[in-house]
Amino acid sequence: MTKKRKICLILVIITLLLSKEEIYAFLHRNIILKKINDYNCEVKNKTLEDNYNSLINMYKFDDNIPYNITYSKVLFRDVYSFSNIITIYKGNNDKILKDNLVINDLGLIGLVKNTFQNSSEVILLTNEDITLSVKINDVYGILKYKNNKLFIDGITNNSNINIGDKIYTSDLSKYPSNILVGKVKNIETNKYEIEKTLEVEAAVDFNNIKYVGVITDLRGQE
Repeated sequence: MTKKRKICLILVIITLLLSKEEIYAFLHRNIILKKINDYNCEVKNKTLEDNYNSLINMYKFDDNIPYNITYSKVLFRDVYSFSNIITIYKGNNDKILKDNLVINDLGLIGLVKNTFQNSSEVILLTNEDITLSVKINDVYGILKYKNNKLFIDGITNNSNINIGDKIYTSDLSKYPSNILVGKVKNIETNKYEIEKTLEVEAAVDFNNIKYVGVITDLRGQE
């Protein structure tokens, strides 16, 4: 039997034994492992710092905030969840933790969902699993994503908020505060005129993410 026929036979056996989800997980895992191996070979000749200089220089952190940031290139984007999951090259070996904030040079991208030895899965703000405490001026609300829209609810009708106001992570959660999320795109008042819902224009272009920074700090973390 030729090598090519052996490979085909193995693939047929795998297909018969595994469900669609298991096949996808198997292929996904092996694609990531190959990409990590290729990447490790590539960086032998060029350091990570060289690749991320543009990100380091462009992101405007306040000097008095002692954030620890680990930089990474995007390894993989889930074709079945294109708008809301990416995989990056850094993981447990780099002290990445679940729920670490992920940013790029423009602002907040999302949160670390799962970590592995040499990679991590990141859910973007365009994921319905995310709820995040944010602030606009001196007003606090909850950031959510639903029906293809990023929005904030829990805002009282008498709050002083205008279209174009900047939105940041708040200090009312375990996450670092003052990370730019976006700006107010539209304001709607509910039928009882008690609360406002703010439509959000994200600071980040989620269709163009190549390099990220993981803020490896959580509030209350030793």
